[in-house]
Amino acid sequence: MPLAQAFDRRRFLRLATGAAAALAISFDDVPGIDALAPSSSRRIQLSNDRLVALKSGFGSPIGRWQAGDIPHAYDLPNRTTMWLLNDSYLSATPTDPIGSTSTFVRNTAILENRQSQLSLVESGHSYLDQGEQLLDRWWWFHGGYVQGQLLHIVTTEMRRTGALGWAINFEPTSTWITTVQWRTGRILQMQLAPNSGVSPVYGFSVASHRQWTYLYGNNHLYGRGTTENRVARVPRGQLFDTPTYWDGQGWTKDATAAISILTHGTYACRLHVFRHGNRWLATAKDEEFYGAEILLFEAPEPTGPWQVIQRFAPPTQTGDDQTCTYDAMACTLTPDSLLLWWSNNAYDEQLVRADSAIYRPTFTELAV
Repeated sequence: MPLAQAFDRRRFLRLATGAAAALAISFDDVPGIDALAPSSSRRIQLSNDRLVALKSGFGSPIGRWQAGDIPHAYDLPNRTTMWLLNDSYLSATPTDPIGSTSTFVRNTAILENRQSQLSLVESGHSYLDQGEQLLDRWWWFHGGYVQGQLLHIVTTEMRRTGALGWAINFEPTSTWITTVQWRTGRILQMQLAPNSGVSPVYGFSVASHRQWTYLYGNNHLYGRGTTENRVARVPRGQLFDTPTYWDGQGWTKDATAAISILTHGTYACRLHVFRHGNRWLATAKDEEFYGAEILLFEAPEPTGPWQVIQRFAPPTQTGDDQTCTYDAMACTLTPDSLLLWWSNNAYDEQLVRADSAIYRPTFTELAV
């Protein structure tokens, strides 16, 4: 049986149940979706408070979490948010810096309650740790969709392809759908996506409108192929349905006919598409590690054409070329502004070990 299908369900559910115990504490103290909605002015104030709280929260340790990158936000019906990050460092205790006693994990769950207070899912392993070999095989999360009590997340299985180190020596091997019971945080199941291919990963970002859910595809890594973006769609929320693909004229069942809806740059342009009111917007870090700007795109339709409407130059953590920025994402903050965030890192791992703040995401507000 291929490695991607060798699924130890008993061990998986045991670990997932352990994570759920920590998650349930944070979710249970949050009012449900039947709570009264605040007024318009109050919503704006809450949004501004959220920006301040997220900047402060992710700018410092969160429990044992010291640093990490590429936070994906999944907004939940009870107006809380689940953040799933890629790589992270967990310290032995909340006051310890990154060091020889730190645990390096490949994905991490952080909860944001209605007051934008952040809490780490306390665990000595990755949130999704399905028998992974930490530096050889692991899982990373992408776009998702909430359907009732369930959160379905497009997930790629990753494997190392080169020597251990700070370099990008890995590749995706298959695409899955991970189902989470969002009120408890319990991971219920994983199954191969209908299109389990990885070039591109359909669902790298996910956005829904009216009766359709759109699965935006990129090849997930950097370099060759990541300057192109494609799109498929399924009936709204039906991530387990076989998608159809945009071929430039219409939607087809033939995945090989899919065309790029945006090709930009020479190294990487990975669209993170989202809805802002009645607008189609998308962010991308131009050339990822090597570019100087975050690009904000807009399109009249989910298929494009995509045009740059704003450029934003994110500062590096050290203000020089020892550090870099990448993976810009955004969502609605107020009716007239976006919550924009990106990841930070150093080219030399030792700089991160000396100062964990170098490896934490940055949040800001962008007027639109």
